[in-house]
Amino acid sequence: MDWKNLVIAVLTPVVGFGVKALFGLIGFELDVAVFNALVGAIVTYFAGLFFQATGAKVIRSLRG
Repeated sequence: MDWKNLVIAVLTPVVGFGVKALFGLIGFELDVAVFNALVGAIVTYFAGLFFQATGAKVIRSLRG
């Protein structure tokens, strides 16, 4: 398994727990599909922030 996939696999349940806890505190219930979409969007955002700098370094090194 690639380390990027490992980070995403670990980040998904952590973000899911945080979202569920946050909405549980304010007493708001989400549909399962909306919950999964929200968690997926947050994980994708964090992965993009984390891997953007790494990808930029790789692209710069390939260009010369």
